[in-house]
Amino acid sequence: MIDNTFNVSFLKFNTLSIIISFFILSTLIIILSINLSKYADALSERKKIDGSLIGLILLAGITSLPELAVSISSVKNLPTNIGCNFAIGNIFGSNLFNLVIMGICIVMFSVKFKNLVNKNFFVNLSVQTILLTVFTLLILNINFLRTYGDYFFLIIPLLYVLFLIINNYYAFNISQKSKFNKLINKNSFLFYSNFILLSFFIIFSGFLMTLIAEIMSLNVSDGGLGINKNLTGTLFLALSTSLPELVIALSCIKIGNINMAYGNILGSNLFNFLIMFITNLFITETFILANISSRNNISLLSILLLSLILIMLIKIKNVKIIRIMSFSLFFIYLLTLSFI
Repeated sequence: MIDNTFNVSFLKFNTLSIIISFFILSTLIIILSINLSKYADALSERKKIDGSLIGLILLAGITSLPELAVSISSVKNLPTNIGCNFAIGNIFGSNLFNLVIMGICIVMFSVKFKNLVNKNFFVNLSVQTILLTVFTLLILNINFLRTYGDYFFLIIPLLYVLFLIINNYYAFNISQKSKFNKLINKNSFLFYSNFILLSFFIIFSGFLMTLIAEIMSLNVSDGGLGINKNLTGTLFLALSTSLPELVIALSCIKIGNINMAYGNILGSNLFNFLIMFITNLFITETFILANISSRNNISLLSILLLSLILIMLIKIKNVKIIRIMSFSLFFIYLLTLSFI
């Protein structure tokens, strides 16, 4: 009889426990993310900061930290080829899944999306994602750029800071009326302590989710599910680390803060490119994009296409057309997974 357990330090997993752990952690992240969205909404009014900026900078940073943790862990603890593919698959996959999250939100709240205020702000975020995606594609496919990739990668944090400055200019300077008066009037120490604790547990739970996702890629005989490593990075790792974005986005829209929802999703995509730069700093002997599968080009091209469709969706005013076009985001995503 085959022993299908996998040891991670003091932990032991089998196939059933992997699946159960995945769903338990998912439920925990959903509960924590719903509460964090309420605190973020109240913070917007407490500090008189536009919700789109709260989503773009604060929530995007918090919800993207699991991607950072798993990417660094992958390149530090796994063989170079495997670790780089896991890290990049996680980053690109998260960006893809975030765009699918936009599709989910648009289908569910198409009328609110049509009446989106300050559309230029979200068009700018989409264009910035396209620019960083094209930049990454060029480095990945042009030998000269890839050879000196460490130097060209320095452009990424510079662009990220520049984009934040531009986005701050286009965002509103007033907050939206929050529904959570108890949180708004809560003692400052308790408010910020709870906010920090919620953020910490979301980050920690997200990291545990990525650990479970990595185990899924092991052979069944080793306690995994035998899933292709590229697919694991692009699907399960991306799903694990993007779950907070999905829940927070839906929660923010439900409470009426649509700017914060979309700022969080698209802000996370920008932050993920910064994660790629940071992760590369932890590789001493090589360059991260020099050690990944060419299949990652498919993910990048899909990110480009989905971002272009999103810009079109923002400009369209007909609700029916918006809903129909939104489904193309799902179709392209599924098509991408089939090629990967």
